[in-house]
Amino acid sequence: EKERVNRISRDAAVVTGQVTFYSCYTLPPRPSMASLVVFARLPVPGKVKTRLAAGVGPERACDFYRACSEHIVRETGRCEGVRRVLFFSDERERAAVKQWMQDLDQSMEVECQAQVPDLGERMSAALDDEILKGARKAVIIGTDIPDLHADLVQTALRALDTYDVVLGPAADGGFYLLGLKTAHPELFKGIVWSTDTVLETTFANAAAAGIRVAPVDILPTLRDIDTAEDLREWHRKVDASHVLYNVVSQVLST
Repeated sequence: EKERVNRISRDAAVVTGQVTFYSCYTLPPRPSMASLVVFARLPVPGKVKTRLAAGVGPERACDFYRACSEHIVRETGRCEGVRRVLFFSDERERAAVKQWMQDLDQSMEVECQAQVPDLGERMSAALDDEILKGARKAVIIGTDIPDLHADLVQTALRALDTYDVVLGPAADGGFYLLGLKTAHPELFKGIVWSTDTVLETTFANAAAAGIRVAPVDILPTLRDIDTAEDLREWHRKVDASHVLYNVVSQVLST
């Protein structure tokens, strides 16, 4: 007679014959689990993309950020076998961030970023948190890179099979993606953020610590959007079929 399982308990394993079945609630983290950390802000005019707002106004800057961040969140949903966590900036906005993800029909966990001023410390804390929860690989991205897509995240995760760290270079001298397998707080030391030395300093920190970094050209150089000129430059070069093209056209219209 075939072995059958009539019910799997929520809190315990059920054994039928020689086969043990475990509830999804009791399984430990998979050794191969990968985490994707998405840094985002709740899209509120005047609170997002302030440098862009200086050129196009707070409402239009927020329109761009909402469209771009939602595009990236949806793209990450195509990453298979990856735990996605959105790290937001203000604990008081937790309920609103959860609702935002629900409205997008995205099953993402949400966590508040560490409440420290330094961006590097916040990124390091978020990555460390995922490693402590059992992730064998963790990748962090932002939400202001229009050309970021799921295949690039998957490429970064595959690179971590060989290297300790992988970086996605940004056109302004920073990086739009960072991936690692173990905590490396030393990567973020001494970085002057929002300057053209960010990527260079990160590579130097890795070399000093003996950390193996994937070749910089394993991922393409992409433009993150900080200013109106960044947005105009991206708009001039992108194909009109891009999902964000029309939104950006409206943002830049006079």
